[in-house]
Amino acid sequence: MASVTSVACSPAVVRPELAAASGSAITLSDALEHLIAEGQATEDDRQAAYELVQKLPVETAADAFGRAAITGRLAEVRGALSILGSESPTYLATEAEKYARLSRKLDPTFRDGAASRMLGTLYVLAPANMLEGGDSEEGLEILESLVAEHPESVENQFRLAQAFIALGDKEPAHKPLCLAMAKRASLRKDQQKQLLDLVKEVPGLDCKAFTAPAPPAPSADAPPASTPSTEGGP
Repeated sequence: MASVTSVACSPAVVRPELAAASGSAITLSDALEHLIAEGQATEDDRQAAYELVQKLPVETAADAFGRAAITGRLAEVRGALSILGSESPTYLATEAEKYARLSRKLDPTFRDGAASRMLGTLYVLAPANMLEGGDSEEGLEILESLVAEHPESVENQFRLAQAFIALGDKEPAHKPLCLAMAKRASLRKDQQKQLLDLVKEVPGLDCKAFTAPAPPAPSADAPPASTPSTEGGP
């Protein structure tokens, strides 16, 4: 049986950027995400954000998403199996799932389906026995639905490619991986690095079929295309 680790520890020192953003869960989450994107966040920063978010209300989709995101970020470094409580064991993955589901219920359109994107990724990557509602199959379906609804979202394509590769199904990962690579500059710095790492896991990736430019639209001044005459025989 896998060992588990409690997240309880001495209070973490709060970085000024996090303290200044501690008025709401979403602003606190955004501040932590900025530190992570810049490669500046420490494990203590994630712990501090987690401790701060426990004191904040959860009333809106933004509140719930912020709490889910912060919990998920702590799970990345502590492990999904880390215990939150000893009397009634709850795990970081379970808590992140709980609040992501709540956010999606309150407003599924918040930040273009951010809660659904988080749930899909969580269901694919986290141990199924640590979750209450989903598994890798459901997670993949969620991410595929997001891509179908919003194919222009680079992050949707990135997360779908990540899911396919994590499940060992590299062939269908080609298209979302290529589409994400074509617009990778719009991703955060840390996501760009993750995307390049994914590309290394797909040897011989050829993106020409997925990123070929569309043919130019005909000019308004261009003469209509000629059609073969049917008069006069062959």
